[in-house]
Amino acid sequence: MIAQTIPVHITYSASIDFETDYNMYKYKQKSEYICLCNRHYVTFADGQWGSWTAWTICSVSCDSGYQTRRRYCNNLAPSLNGLNCDGEHFEVLNCSLTECLIDGHWGSWTAWTICNCDSGYQTRHRHCNNPAPSFNGSFCDGEPFEVLNCSLTTCPVNGNWGYWSSLSSCNVTCGSGTRKRTRRYDTPFPTFGGSICTWDSKESQTCADSFCPVNGNWGSLSVWTICCSSCDSGFLTRNCLYNNPVPSSRGSYCKGKSFEVLHCITTRCSVDGSWGRWSIWSVCNSTCGGGVQKRTRNCNNPYPSAGGSTCSGIAEETLLCAEINCPVNGDWSEWEVWRLCSSSCGSGKRTRTRLCANPPPSYGGMFRNGNTSDLDSCNIQECPVDGNWSGWSAWNICSATCDGGIQDRTRKCDSPQPLNGGLYCNGTMIESLPCNNINCEIDGQWGTWQEWETCNTTCGNGFKQRIRKCDSPSPYFGGSECMGLDFDIQTCYQDICPDAQLQAQEDTPNSFPPVVLGGVAVICIFVTAAITCIALIIFRRFRPGKVGKFM
Repeated sequence: MIAQTIPVHITYSASIDFETDYNMYKYKQKSEYICLCNRHYVTFADGQWGSWTAWTICSVSCDSGYQTRRRYCNNLAPSLNGLNCDGEHFEVLNCSLTECLIDGHWGSWTAWTICNCDSGYQTRHRHCNNPAPSFNGSFCDGEPFEVLNCSLTTCPVNGNWGYWSSLSSCNVTCGSGTRKRTRRYDTPFPTFGGSICTWDSKESQTCADSFCPVNGNWGSLSVWTICCSSCDSGFLTRNCLYNNPVPSSRGSYCKGKSFEVLHCITTRCSVDGSWGRWSIWSVCNSTCGGGVQKRTRNCNNPYPSAGGSTCSGIAEETLLCAEINCPVNGDWSEWEVWRLCSSSCGSGKRTRTRLCANPPPSYGGMFRNGNTSDLDSCNIQECPVDGNWSGWSAWNICSATCDGGIQDRTRKCDSPQPLNGGLYCNGTMIESLPCNNINCEIDGQWGTWQEWETCNTTCGNGFKQRIRKCDSPSPYFGGSECMGLDFDIQTCYQDICPDAQLQAQEDTPNSFPPVVLGGVAVICIFVTAAITCIALIIFRRFRPGKVGKFM
């Protein structure tokens, strides 16, 4: 501890912040800082580590990853040339979870094989190894082979991508950057009209080295460690020391990680082949007498690759089947002799038989198609046939609808007809029967009109009528009444009444001309006609339920 004001010489590669309580002044000359202390006590203190932070979550959700934790030199921070904390401020812990389910993906297609000419074909194939399915991952979807027809002309060669180049270094030393790789379609080049490769010839990935420092600064990087995996994908690490400069006097530590992890790819791991599932049993190649069923499996779960061993065991199994006797189908023996004819005339019948016994059917065998008996005609001369009546026909329609008619029915001697000298039928061919013996309805009809009666007035307007009767003939036996009126009314006009003429002369100083008197008469006629029409409507008579005729 210093009890008086003295100059203190401290050499650092970066500036140091001192507590204001020390009333210190800072002068920069080259890389040396001179601290002048006024009469206060100054304590030189070494740094002490604070507590570790909690472990971070595992860097992956399956397979192997890592967890990290850190601590800070802030309990107490080093001051006035005190020593920095001893030890690492960053720790890495491996963490292992369940194996990741990996679905299979197709690798690149191989180049097309050379055309076998004469309108042949060429093939190419690919493997489900990019990556191969593992830990119950699904197998690649699609076919592992393709076949292409080709002609006798020079076969076109499609271009195919070569291997990717190695990834370039990240274009930044801190923060977010990119690294690139390229490939060429020269495996093979497209020739003879072959198609060029699709997709991109360049690929870039983001890369992130350590975070850039803010106050502290990273020192040199250590040498990369050896790749942690002997094949396929692994990672290697290197450490970075924060000593350029070492943070002190509450200067912040370098931000970012003090180590780097880089994926590394060595030679491809060999993959041993494994059997896929057995196919279902094939149909037995025989239905009896002993046969064989087969089933197969392929060494494709996964295919052997990168020098891996092929599957051990058999790819095909056989199974005996249909170990039963084959059925024996029966066959006919010779026909027996004909039996006696069934009739002495009229085409009789005779029969003969045979057996299905040469050999008989056995073990479920089929009977031979055909009949066990045979039928043949014999004594084919015709026998006499007597005639016989067929059934009566239905009664035909009556010859009249009323007042009496006749209906009849017939039959024929054709069941059977007399043949070969047989007798004709005995009896009549026709039967008759009276019908519709009821009186016919007679509808009433109007007789002629009688003479007109005299006009019902001796002067002026009036009317006269005439009548007729429904008697030509009168309705009988339910016939309908006559339709229409049995009377007719007609207007009539006599001379002008003397009283009307005298009154007209008194009312008019001058007598009316004949034209006026004629007009009045016409008006009277029209009024009378209207009254007559109304009377006709009122007195029209109908007989309900019957339809008559207006005469």
